[in-house]
Amino acid sequence: MLPRLLLLAALLSLSAHADAAEGDEVIDRARAMMEEGERMREMIEERYLRAQIECYDRFFVNHCLNKARRTRNTELEAARELEIGGKRMELAERQRRAAEHPSSIDMSPGRSVPQPNPDILPQEPAGQGTAAATSTGNGTEVTPLQDLQTAPAATEGTPLTPLPQQ
Repeated sequence: MLPRLLLLAALLSLSAHADAAEGDEVIDRARAMMEEGERMREMIEERYLRAQIECYDRFFVNHCLNKARRTRNTELEAARELEIGGKRMELAERQRRAAEHPSSIDMSPGRSVPQPNPDILPQEPAGQGTAAATSTGNGTEVTPLQDLQTAPAATEGTPLTPLPQQ
């Protein structure tokens, strides 16, 4: 059964590379190969567990377990090859598609960073812009962008002293 699966994997990989225009089919075949590898892996693990149980009924337990482990590793190698072949096919197809349709965004080093368009920036809600005045509680109004050094203090009612300029 194992040689037949390897032959199937080889035929699938050859047919996948034969016609790159069938991109979706290539990816489907690659995924089928990966799924088949996973099914093989599950069957191999089941056989290994059964072999372990049988080994404990024998006189040379360690020899039997080592033999079962070697068999399992050999079979897992074939399953891994099938999965790797599927992953390589899928990667090659994705790279081919990416080469056909390059990104419209320049991601090269040293590129200039795009600046935001001021025409499409969100507008501030009414009443929260620079023209909105706030009452300080002592009868004077202060705009949000007014210099805080000269704005009247709301709690004391006296203006702040200006800070020295650096």
